[in-house]
Amino acid sequence: MDTIDILSKEFFTQDFAEEQPYSELLGKYKDIARNYARMESAVAVLSDMRTNMSYIYYGSFSRMLEIDKCGDEGKVSSIWEKEIFKLIHPDDLAGKHLQELCFFHFVKHQPKSKRTDYYLISKLRMKNGKNNYISALHRMFYVSAPSNDTLWLALCLYSPLLFDIPAKCLIINSATAK
Repeated sequence: MDTIDILSKEFFTQDFAEEQPYSELLGKYKDIARNYARMESAVAVLSDMRTNMSYIYYGSFSRMLEIDKCGDEGKVSSIWEKEIFKLIHPDDLAGKHLQELCFFHFVKHQPKSKRTDYYLISKLRMKNGKNNYISALHRMFYVSAPSNDTLWLALCLYSPLLFDIPAKCLIINSATAK
């Protein structure tokens, strides 16, 4: 079983209580993803693990990748942003999925009140329209379901790597800067 299959199994076997106000909160997080794309020129992907849907928001980084959808929004019936994945170097994509699995377990073991303090950053090589790899920064955040321990949403941000990071990937605590 490969890493993406393990991730899918872990995501989709979580207990999503149906009485929670998902649709109301989803609109809030879609606005956040849209604003990240707009303000940081990123490609933002908000994946809903309860419904197996992703919402993609294209900032101007999409022009560098020659996806050329700046300002557009998309919706796909999967939590996996395959359109973006095909641009990531195969070695980096395999590493990205393994990092996400480790990060998922790390976040699940944090107190619910502290989970949003953490995010994952990693360096990726992404293909531009000329088939050249450029350096990109990937950041990932998890959002817990409103009333239980389930991790409901994943927000992935792809943007140009403007500075070097000291490792292939890091888990950052934004509350303590460690």
